[in-house]
Amino acid sequence: MVKEEVQKVLARYGVRKEHPVLVALSGGADSMALLNVFMESGYKCQAAHCNFHLRDEESDEDEKFVVNYCIGQDIPLHVRHFNTKEEAVKRGVSIEMAARELRYSWFWELMDKENFYWLATGHHGDDMIETFFLNLARGTGLRGLKGMQFRSGQLIRPMLALRRTQIEQYCYGQGIPFRTDSSNTDMAFQRNNIRHNVLPVMNLLNPSFFNTMMHNFRNLEEAWQIVEKEVVAVRKEMVVEEGDQMMIPIRLIEKHPQRSTILFELLRPYGFNSQTVSEIIDSFDSIPGKQFFSGSYRLVRDRFNLVVVPIREFKDELFFINSGEKEILSPLHLKNKTVRKEG
Repeated sequence: MVKEEVQKVLARYGVRKEHPVLVALSGGADSMALLNVFMESGYKCQAAHCNFHLRDEESDEDEKFVVNYCIGQDIPLHVRHFNTKEEAVKRGVSIEMAARELRYSWFWELMDKENFYWLATGHHGDDMIETFFLNLARGTGLRGLKGMQFRSGQLIRPMLALRRTQIEQYCYGQGIPFRTDSSNTDMAFQRNNIRHNVLPVMNLLNPSFFNTMMHNFRNLEEAWQIVEKEVVAVRKEMVVEEGDQMMIPIRLIEKHPQRSTILFELLRPYGFNSQTVSEIIDSFDSIPGKQFFSGSYRLVRDRFNLVVVPIREFKDELFFINSGEKEILSPLHLKNKTVRKEG
């Protein structure tokens, strides 16, 4: 079942056996099963393993496991070490997000350096459902709810239609060894809370919950395609972009029937979340000059436009306020008034 499903997806998306594939190999059941299907099917494969140093000796044991396995199977292996906790602090993101950014940055670096045609990951259907609930809680919009794609550019995920239990049973049946990550039970990670607390309830309410979610993802993907088409049209008709700056006419976006969704998608690449977008829309009825901030951008609502500009460090510079001027918007929003001293 697993092998046949993977082969079917590879054929559907034109992954040929002569195209070199880089397989992301953690040592878990999903990536080990995927690597074995590629090798048994005659694909030209190499593997890449990340040691994030998040589980002390266990992380090193994972590395030793994949190194020994690849040596035994004559599979070329690339290994990279990361100080993930330090990087998370430096980037101001969660450990999970830092690990994701680090590994994909390295994977794409390897793709270019070694001329791989495809990057294959072992993401499966349960991963996709967990990500749905994570993004639902974070408020990422329809884009984050529609699920992963089997193919995204050179990235291929051939196991998205499979369940975690199916993959593990395949490994047992084929004698494929794998490692179990002890942090999968650590409730400090949001994904684990969803996996162990939320999904069992959903499966209790609907024994066919997995299949229902796969159907939901297909519907959400189609809905997203409609939204994406409209976002592209709005960007072309309403938005002025120059370098790393953007300007959106308030009058035009205010009249759009789906202004919340459209504005969120326009501002998402600049780091603005759904809550901030709601506050921006609420500001349409207030006086101009209000400012909103993401991690690296500032949005100023002037009289006619929403203006998005990068946040830059302040330099030692003099600014003059004209006599009699009661309010300025730049470099800071300031109001002033004269108060007569009593006595």
